[in-house]
Amino acid sequence: MRARARSRLAAVGLLLCSYQSARSCEAPADAVSVVTGARIRLAALSSPQPIAPDPAARLVALGPPDRHDRVPVIAFDGQGSVEARLLRDGLARLTVTRLVPRPCWAHFESAETEAVRDRRGLWAAPAALIAATNAEALKAAAGRFIIAEGRVISVRTLGRITYVNFGRADSGALTATINERDLPRFRERGLEPAAFRGHILRVRGTVSFRRGPVIAAAIPEAMTIASGR
Repeated sequence: MRARARSRLAAVGLLLCSYQSARSCEAPADAVSVVTGARIRLAALSSPQPIAPDPAARLVALGPPDRHDRVPVIAFDGQGSVEARLLRDGLARLTVTRLVPRPCWAHFESAETEAVRDRRGLWAAPAALIAATNAEALKAAAGRFIIAEGRVISVRTLGRITYVNFGRADSGALTATINERDLPRFRERGLEPAAFRGHILRVRGTVSFRRGPVIAAAIPEAMTIASGR
């Protein structure tokens, strides 16, 4: 699998880099410059407008090209992480992906939280962040990818599903669910769902409706602890 990925990247002039930094988000020694003709995407980000790193940026390829022939990357320049700067300025938001190395994801979460708190850039629009207790907005968002935020009032496990509740069952507030099979991934990232109660949590995902609005969080990158109790 990895050999196939390397050969596909070689075809566009990029290398699949091994990310060596275990504690910080820094450009590894084998990061490469943007290659003319290579199609890339910043794997961690979603934004209203396409974002292209500066040609002088150094790239870490995180996998083979996607179905649109774009190589997923993280990028660095003379000021550090390109993604962190875009997130801090409110020019992009995090998307849900397993590709980003853990130290970089934590760095990106912190940058996004700063922008959300100060309502910078895209976060200045009220619709950019839906309150997890806003029943009307959540109902209107059915079937769409959203980012919602609120304080967790309870966490319960029934059968194989853990329910992270932002309001009473009859209130129309959001519930985030985590399947038992996915819990090890959360715990590896230091996220223990049972400890979410009382914390402000930011959740990314597609809204479905059961008895109320639900976002199924299959990976820890779907959730960010925005603040403590």
